[in-house]
Amino acid sequence: PPIWLPTALAVAIPLRTGQAARWPILSALFAASLVAAITAELGWKAALALAAANLIEAGLAASLARRPGAAASRPDMSRLSDLARLGWAAGLVAPLLAAPIAAAALLPDRSAAVSAAAMGFAAHAMAMVLVVPLALLLTQPGQPDPARALRGAARWAERGGLLVTGMASAALVFAQGPFSLVFLILPITLLH
Repeated sequence: PPIWLPTALAVAIPLRTGQAARWPILSALFAASLVAAITAELGWKAALALAAANLIEAGLAASLARRPGAAASRPDMSRLSDLARLGWAAGLVAPLLAAPIAAAALLPDRSAAVSAAAMGFAAHAMAMVLVVPLALLLTQPGQPDPARALRGAARWAERGGLLVTGMASAALVFAQGPFSLVFLILPITLLH
């Protein structure tokens, strides 16, 4: 399945910029999802359900990824506890709740909807565990200026290597044979 970037970015931006950006970003996500679904001629009912599913997923992921009792806190990708919270909130809980809503709206046939929900969950979860931490890491306060960081080729090579390794692990997980390779994703994501 493809990696679903729009919802992942709608989680990363408010987590980095703060609560003030949350509702404008989530509103834009809802509107963009609605327009995309209508443009794809899915009908109003399906379009509203898809937009609602994306809104629920992004809002829930962004809310749960913050430290408890610290509404204004921004996740620090150098803290294992913040990364783990982001992993379970954005990579598991939020897509798990949103995927069935979207699948049920698109496919009234129950057996097809279950398969579609599994694929939607996988696409959204992979985006959340690969894109959101990377976006937060690259925009984390205290990180070197990107122009200056370009001179540190070793750091960029490491980041690129982690990204490629993470994407390769994701490909292995989804193209797996008789052996389950799901365990490959979390260690690669937690490396940075």
